[in-house]
Amino acid sequence: MEGKWYGPVPVDRWKKDFAPRKSKELVYENISFADMGSTTEGDKPFVDAITSSKVLEKLKLYCKDTHKLFGRDKTIDGSDFKFGPDVCFLGTDMPMTAADEERLERLIGEILCFGDLKSKNGHDPCLHITSASDRAKLYLKNIPVVDSDMSFKVRGQFIAYARAICANSHRTHLYGFVVLPNHARLLYFDQSGVCYSELFEWRTTPHLSEFLQLFGAASDVRRGIDTSVEKISTKDELVADAETIFCEAKASDSLPDGVEFKTVFETFKSDSATYWRCNVYDDRLKIFHRVLTYRVHSSTPYFAGRASRGFIAVDLDRRAVIYMKRSWRINLPSFPKERDTYHEFAEAGVPHLPDCYFGGDVPRHSGELAKKYFEWKKTAPAGATWVPSGEKMRFVHTKVSTYIDKHGEEDELKEARRGATGRTDLTDDDIEMLPHALTVTLFGKVGGRLRDFKSSRQLCIALMHALETHEAAYRLKKVLHRDISAGNILIYKVPGGKGEIEGLLIDWDLCVNVELVREARRKGRTGTWEFMSARMLKDPKGCVHEVRDDLESMCYLLHHHVLRYRDTVPVHRKALLCSALRDIFNRVDTTNLGRTGGNHKLTFIRGTFDIVEEAIEAVSPSELHQLLEEARRPFTKIYAVAPRPNGAIPNPFLKVKRSPALEHAESVEEGVQMCTHEYMLYFFRTLTAPDIPWLDDRPADDQYPLHVREDFVKGKAIEHHYVVTEAGVASAHDASSRPGGVSMKRKASSTLSYYTSGSGYSLKKQRTGEYDPSFYSDGSDDSASEKLEDVESGPSHD
Repeated sequence: MEGKWYGPVPVDRWKKDFAPRKSKELVYENISFADMGSTTEGDKPFVDAITSSKVLEKLKLYCKDTHKLFGRDKTIDGSDFKFGPDVCFLGTDMPMTAADEERLERLIGEILCFGDLKSKNGHDPCLHITSASDRAKLYLKNIPVVDSDMSFKVRGQFIAYARAICANSHRTHLYGFVVLPNHARLLYFDQSGVCYSELFEWRTTPHLSEFLQLFGAASDVRRGIDTSVEKISTKDELVADAETIFCEAKASDSLPDGVEFKTVFETFKSDSATYWRCNVYDDRLKIFHRVLTYRVHSSTPYFAGRASRGFIAVDLDRRAVIYMKRSWRINLPSFPKERDTYHEFAEAGVPHLPDCYFGGDVPRHSGELAKKYFEWKKTAPAGATWVPSGEKMRFVHTKVSTYIDKHGEEDELKEARRGATGRTDLTDDDIEMLPHALTVTLFGKVGGRLRDFKSSRQLCIALMHALETHEAAYRLKKVLHRDISAGNILIYKVPGGKGEIEGLLIDWDLCVNVELVREARRKGRTGTWEFMSARMLKDPKGCVHEVRDDLESMCYLLHHHVLRYRDTVPVHRKALLCSALRDIFNRVDTTNLGRTGGNHKLTFIRGTFDIVEEAIEAVSPSELHQLLEEARRPFTKIYAVAPRPNGAIPNPFLKVKRSPALEHAESVEEGVQMCTHEYMLYFFRTLTAPDIPWLDDRPADDQYPLHVREDFVKGKAIEHHYVVTEAGVASAHDASSRPGGVSMKRKASSTLSYYTSGSGYSLKKQRTGEYDPSFYSDGSDDSASEKLEDVESGPSHD
C-alpha cells in the first residue's frame, strides 16, 4: 500500500470530488466540537458531541465509541484477531456491551465509516508524505522528510482497519478520518489507493460535521456498499433450500473433508443473525444467479490490489455447492478478464479446469437490477431474453487512480503527490496506481487447500495436474500463468472417484499471452514472493518472466510443502530447519533501489544448505525423494557457480582435460534445455504411476504452525511443541500461546506490531522488510502469500 496514498487534496475539493454528493433535501445542522478538549482519551467526549446533537441519528447513522471495544476478524487464516477503530459509524443502533458475543461477531462487518483520534501531531499518518505547506500547519516546519516509525505504523493501522472492514463485509469503497489535537484529515479508500485531504481545524470549521452529514444522508451506493449483496435472515426459506442442496452435494462426496453446511454457515445464535445473498451478474448471458454464502473461506491479507476473497457457497439457481471468487481485477484492456481466459481454455481443450461457469463485473446498481430481473423471470416465456431498461449499465470500479490520471496535473492539485515510505528517490512516475473493477466468478468445482494433502503422492498428483494445465495453456494458447503458488493450486475430490483427486491450477488474473504482449503492462513485479524464481528476485527490473520461471516456482512449491508438512529432521534440529525455510522462501532485502532477494534460494538450489540437504535426505518414500532431486536438477545446473578465471600464469603441474569455464557453460546450457514441461512431467507422471507403490507415505502434518513460528520469532525454544508418535514427530496443534485470540488494539507503537502498512496484519515486520509477511500467517495459501501486484516496487517487465 506504500506509495498509494495520494494528497493533500484541498478539503473543499476533496468534499466535492470524493464525499457523497449533497442531496437537495439535506440541510446542514450544527455538530459542535468547539467545547471538546484534548484528544488524549477523548473518544467519549468526541462521540458525545455527535450523539447529543441528534443530527446523525435523524439520518439513521449511529456513532459509537469503540476505543475499548473489539470486533472479531476471522478472515485471516482462521486466527481470532480482535480489533476496532476509536470511533465507528453504524447503520443500526447496536448495543456496545463489553462482553457481548454478538457485538464481537458483528461489529467489524457493520462498520460503515470510521475514525481514529490521535493525541500527538506526530501520529498523523500522512505527516511525512504530505506537502511541506500542509505539514507546516502542525508547526513541524524543521523536521526532516524521512518517515517516522510512528507515522508509518499509523498508516498501517488505518489500512488494517480498512482491510478488516472490507474483508468482513461487501464494500466498493470506504471513508475514514483522523483527528489530531487541533487538525483533522478526511480519507477515501479503495483498492487502487487512498486519497487524503489537507489538514483542517476540526473544532472551528464545519468540514468534519458536513462530511458526516453528507455520509449519513447518502444512499448505500454512495456510502460504498456493494448492493449486489443483501443480508437475509438465517430463517429465510432460501436457507432451508440451500441446506438441502448442500446435503445432496455432501452425499456425492465431491466436497473437501470438513466442508459441511453447519461449518460453512456457522453463525452466532441470535434473531439478528444473517447470511449473504449475492446477486451475481453474468455479462455474457445477461442474467443473474442467486448465491447464498456467509463467511469468507480464504482472503488476501492485503487491502490494495485485487483483494481476492473466496467463498464456499450455494448457487440457488444452479442448485449446486460452488466456489465464489470476489476480487478487483486490473481494469485495463491489456489484462483479460479471468472468465474469458477460462472460456478460451475450455474451447481449446486445456485439462483440469475448475469449471468456471458464470460471472462478470458487478453492475453499480446491482440491487435494483437484480430485483427487476427476478420479477421479470417470474412471468417471462421460455427462451425470452431479459433487457435491462433505463440508462446504460455501469459497473463498479475504483476511483483514486483514475482521478489522479484525470486531474493530477491541475493547478489546484499541484501539491498533491503519491507518497512512499523511505523512498524519497521515487517520483510519481515510478509509483504505480492501477484502476480496478469489482468482478465475481463462480466455479463448479470446490477444491481444498494444497497443504491438506492426504498423502505425499496426492500432493504430487495435484502438482502434476497443475503442470499439465500450465503446459496446455502455453502450448495451445501461448498463455503463461506467472504466479505459481500454494494458494493457486487446489485439490478437488472427483465425485464417485473412490479417493481420486484432481489438481486445479487457478487464479489466471495476471496471466499473459506472450505473443500478444511484448512490452511491460505495468511497473510492478507479478508473482508470490515465496515461490518466485531466484533470478527474478535478484533482478526485479531487468528480468522478463518466462516458462522456466514458472517451472522453477513449481520446484519451490514441491520442496516447500514436503519440508514444511512432512517430518524430516529430529526435534532438536527443527528450529534450524525453520530458520532455513524462512530464509529461502521469505527473505527480503530492501534498499532505496527496491526489494530484492533470492540469495538463499540459490544456496538451496545449489545443494549447499546443510540442514535442508539433511532434511531432503530423510524424505521417504524413495519415489518422493527422487522427484525432489529431479525437479531441482535443471536449476542446479543453471545456477551453478561459475569457475574463477585462471591465474596470471597457467599451472603446468595440473592435468586439465577441459576448460572449467567451458564445462560450466555446457552445464548451464544443459540445465536450460532440461527446463521444460516435458522434463518435469516425465518424472511426475512416471513416479506417480498407479503401478508404482509409495511405501511409508503419509498425510500432511504442519511442522511449523503459527504458535510455533511465533515462539521461534521471539527467540524462544520450540522443542516442547513436538510430540513423538509411532508415525514420527508431530507438532502439537494448540494455540496456548495466544489465549483468547490476538488483540490488535490500542497503540500503533506497541513493540509487537500486528499490523503493517503493507499487509495490515503481519505478526512482525522490520522496517527494512527483512521477511515477507507470509512467514507470519497460518499457512501458505492465498491468504498467506504476498502478491507482488499488491505492493509498491520499481519498474519491471510484466
